[in-house]
Amino acid sequence: MSSSPAISVKKVHKSFRVHSRKDGTVLSRLADLLPSGSKRHHTSDIHAVNDVSFELAKGEVLGVVGRNASGKTTLLRLLAGIHTPDSGTIETEGKIISLLNVSAGIKDRLSLRDNVFLVCALYGMHNDNIMAVFPPIMKFAELENSTEMYPYQLSKGMKQRLALSIALHMHSDILLLDEVFSAGDRAFQRKAVQKMRCLIKSDVTVVIVSHNLNHIKNLCDKAVWIDKGSLRVIGDTEYVLECYKRMYVVQSGIPLPKIIEKKSRDVSPIDIMVTGTGRSGTTFLTRLFLQAGYDCGNLSLDSIGKQNKPVGGGLEHLGFNKVNNAIRKDLSENKSIAEIADSREEEMKGPWPAVVKNPAFLATWPVWEKANIRPRHMFLCVRDHKATMKSAEQTTTWNTKNLSMLYLRFHKIFLYCLSQDIPYTVVHYPRIGQDQEYAERILSPFFNDPWELVSKNWDESLLHFEDTKELQVTL
Repeated sequence: MSSSPAISVKKVHKSFRVHSRKDGTVLSRLADLLPSGSKRHHTSDIHAVNDVSFELAKGEVLGVVGRNASGKTTLLRLLAGIHTPDSGTIETEGKIISLLNVSAGIKDRLSLRDNVFLVCALYGMHNDNIMAVFPPIMKFAELENSTEMYPYQLSKGMKQRLALSIALHMHSDILLLDEVFSAGDRAFQRKAVQKMRCLIKSDVTVVIVSHNLNHIKNLCDKAVWIDKGSLRVIGDTEYVLECYKRMYVVQSGIPLPKIIEKKSRDVSPIDIMVTGTGRSGTTFLTRLFLQAGYDCGNLSLDSIGKQNKPVGGGLEHLGFNKVNNAIRKDLSENKSIAEIADSREEEMKGPWPAVVKNPAFLATWPVWEKANIRPRHMFLCVRDHKATMKSAEQTTTWNTKNLSMLYLRFHKIFLYCLSQDIPYTVVHYPRIGQDQEYAERILSPFFNDPWELVSKNWDESLLHFEDTKELQVTL
């Protein structure tokens, strides 16, 4: 790997002017430049990239992470030459291929063949080279039998596969990718990652922006964390990702609440707690975090189910489960909360992984609170009254006996989250696997493409729930 920099960014700043008036005219915008009273609508500047500096050697792969609207895409646009910096310098060496929009350059009124030739020509390829690379592009995109079709006749995923295939088959020195690994199904995504690994070995310099931390971890030599336009951390990939996950609740964009130390000791808080009751979807949700690449400690997809049957269970963190069971035993012996917290202080320190699944946390959270160990975000899985593997009659019996009690317990958890300033998300399973709008609204802060992840898991469903009679419960 050559030591000479392929990309050099020095003290780069880029801002955009936003006008307060949506109906602003040229005259009103000129008036904004004049001194005025407090009644006038003023423009404001958004500092998208602020004093960013780094170097990337030839053949290195850089991952860029950060919350939404932190300046990641603007940084890529600056590297690609789409924007020019207000101050600072950007120097690049070699041909740049950028894919900042998964469907970039695809024209609906041109055939797929013509689209490939057009995009490749725009990238500077000669006709002979395009003809040589055309079959591999179509084969990789799994569209070799659709060359004369038009993009408007294809699904969104098929168009994304084509655009990504074109970018990955271009001969470039620098490749800029912005959230491109969500294209296609799981098999295609694996194939795209494999192709990316081949490009990396060929000494191509790559900059990847992604919310999928697993891709960043597996592909990148180094990483940067951009926060509010500024470079927060740069360095070894695992170190940067750890800093990012600890400072923000795993891609959620929700700043972690400050933890008030009630005791003079180190505390290992839990990033995300998934809790609920039996058949409420806790295993399903934890599986999503696992497949999205989050650190779940010693949790594994192999631990799903019991006796090789996909019926839930498993996925609890063994260490946390052991401590929690001990706490429940202490509570059953009528020991005080303070006594339990003090006696099990060493066990409760952790360290815990980013995601912990344990439905029994509902019964033991006062002890964890007393020990000053609290989750940074809570997922409360509520059992949908339609969801069961049993008959409708058994479902009705279960709900009438337990639903009111369940919600009373959840009410206490709500109060706990509010009093401790802990963000929480309520998940109704299996509704989350049947309702795309609900799934995206609930999980979009945590997953780049929540519905794709949910629907794939739903197809392999841990619990094959059946619709049953509607049940009205008065709480």
